[in-house]
Amino acid sequence: MKQWKLYSALFLIFLAGLITGAVGTGLYNRQRQESLQRGGYPTVIRNIILDRLTRELGLEAGQRREVETVILETQAGLKELRNRYRPEAEALIAQGIVKMKGRLSAGQQARLDQLIAQERQRRTANGK
Repeated sequence: MKQWKLYSALFLIFLAGLITGAVGTGLYNRQRQESLQRGGYPTVIRNIILDRLTRELGLEAGQRREVETVILETQAGLKELRNRYRPEAEALIAQGIVKMKGRLSAGQQARLDQLIAQERQRRTANGK
C-alpha cells in the first residue's frame, strides 16, 4: 500500500510539472507574440542584431549608434524591395490558389476560401 501512495505522489508531481510547463509555455508564447506586434518585427530584429554585434565586436557607444544607423538604412531598403516585388508575389500566390482549387472538392474549396479570408483579416488587424 505504501508503494502505491509513493507512485501516485510521483505521478501527481510529474503531472503538475507537465501542466505548469504547458501553461508557462503558452503564456510565454502569447507574451512574445504580443510584444512582436507592439514593437514591430523590424524593431525586434534590429535589437537582436545590434545587441549581438555589440557583444561580439565590443562596439563602443558611438560605433553602436553608427551601426544602428546602417541597420536602419538596410531595413528600409529591404522594406522597399519587398514592397516593389509584393504585387508579383501576390499574383504568384493567387495563381497557386487557383491551381490548388482545381484539385479540391467543393467543400474543400469553400474551406480554403474561409482560411484565406481569415488570414486576410489577421493581416489587416496586424497592419500588414
